[in-house]
Amino acid sequence: MGLLRILGILLVIYFAMRLISRFLLPFIGRYFVKKANESMQERMRQQREGDKIYQDGEVTIRKANKSGNKSVDGEDGEYVDYEEV
Repeated sequence: MGLLRILGILLVIYFAMRLISRFLLPFIGRYFVKKANESMQERMRQQREGDKIYQDGEVTIRKANKSGNKSVDGEDGEYVDYEEV
């Protein structure tokens, strides 16, 4: 009798999980895809705004600080004349 009860409970849990996964997982998946899409659009917008700072032909060199900051615009370096072939 105990074995039948355990099997019945496992069967109910199995069908409940199938029912939940059929209806609930698509909503969860859409949520995560939407969040990833919004995040990617925000990154693209920030990148486009960052590109507007510089004009055509302008070259800058960014070096990382030893303290761990991302980058700092510096005037260090030498100018190399570029000529198209």
